Amino acid sequence: MSDYFSDRELGAQPRLNETIGDPVWRGLFALIQTRINSDAFGYGFPQTCTDGNALCGTDISALWDQARAELPDLVVKDEWIERWPPSPHALPPTIAILDLLEFLARAVADPLRGTWHDYLRHHHLSFDRNAGLRGFVADVNRLLARGGIAFELTPEGKVQRLLSEPLAHILRFAPLRTDDEELNNLLYAARAFITSPNVSVRRDGVEKLWDAFERIKTIEPGSDKKARADALLKHASEKGVSGFFDVLSAEAR
Repeated sequence: MSDYFSDRELGAQPRLNETIGDPVWRGLFALIQTRINSDAFGYGFPQTCTDGNALCGTDISALWDQARAELPDLVVKDEWIERWPPSPHALPPTIAILDLLEFLARAVADPLRGTWHDYLRHHHLSFDRNAGLRGFVADVNRLLARGGIAFELTPEGKVQRLLSEPLAHILRFAPLRTDDEELNNLLYAARAFITSPNVSVRRDGVEKLWDAFERIKTIEPGSDKKARADALLKHASEKGVSGFFDVLSAEAR
């Protein structure tokens, strides 16, 4: 989370951007490169000392080879050249950048210097996984926050999409357990999909929510779907203001 003077004085800027632009990508790339240089990714991609007795660094080639295999959308192509490994001067798609952050979060740890190997001029390394992941998540989230990006990393290193506070409150606290198992499954799927960074998955979430709405209208007793829907809306408006049932009925139609 960002904590600059401007945030304290004026409040943090809204996290509304769903596209990572060039300035934020360059900042993220600098953060990644700094950790490559410090051997923080030696935890997931270790380089072994040639005497075979200890770890001494990061196998950078293995890191980028595996990233290319797992994250093909990260490769930036133009008319003349295929740019790899990633460069601060070639902006990948947002979804690919977010995948890269998760990929690297699995591999990061704080490198701890051990004994000095005088002949090969390096330290042997061990790693603090928890501290490394915690620091990586904090640094990534600060850059995303300052850029107004509507995504962040969870403490486990997974990307989550940020939501408006009313919607976030509903998704966190609304009870989704009913006596109808099919309805429960639709509601849980909608909640999971609607928070995805992938717009096509979010669209699936809206469809699941619509399916749930149609399913709800079949649960109340009544002679037909309209009667059952009216019974449902009456339950929802029992403690509402005067005329709330009419508003809900109009919205449902």
